[in-house]
Amino acid sequence: MQTLTAKKEASEIAIDVPKIETATPTKVATALNKKYLKEAQAEFQQVKKQLFDGSRVSVTGDFEKVVDDSRFLVVKRTLTQIQGSSATTTQYDTIDKKLNVVVSLPLIFKNEDYLSVISEEIKQQMNEQMKADPNQIYWSEAADQPTDVQPFKQIKPNQTFYINTKHQLIITFAQGEIAPYYMGTPEFVIPTKIIKQQLASPNYLSN
Repeated sequence: MQTLTAKKEASEIAIDVPKIETATPTKVATALNKKYLKEAQAEFQQVKKQLFDGSRVSVTGDFEKVVDDSRFLVVKRTLTQIQGSSATTTQYDTIDKKLNVVVSLPLIFKNEDYLSVISEEIKQQMNEQMKADPNQIYWSEAADQPTDVQPFKQIKPNQTFYINTKHQLIITFAQGEIAPYYMGTPEFVIPTKIIKQQLASPNYLSN
């Protein structure tokens, strides 16, 4: 692991760069390691300019293996920037070890029907959470929201996601994307039975 660091007075940058190590080199691992380093260096240089502009800023980047079993490897990268207020961005990469590919939603579904199926499930979960807890607020079509935000309608084909240890699909959203910032980075577990008919291989998410 490599860490990119810089410090000036009360400001500091510390970004850990993940590195996927395999028994034998693979194209997927090599490509991801190059991507991780390139993106970390770009973020580091951008924030470093702010340090020398006199801005007070704190940036930390870390990572973890959310899943590492015989089928999937999931790498989670988190970047937190504090500059007056705090903002967190989260990225996931899901690697199918058997197929040796980085998984994408269009790859595992047979057509675009999954977009509406998953979106309707997320809307239902949003409404259930808001009914159960008044502190849970989402910008849903069924709820009141500020006039300057758009209610959630549908996920994107390249929506952020990962596959958890139970091999369930987890759809994630950026901070402030579908809810107030204090709600963090919302995640929704999508029951496999709901999307099984949309999967290109019905048993793809089976354990």
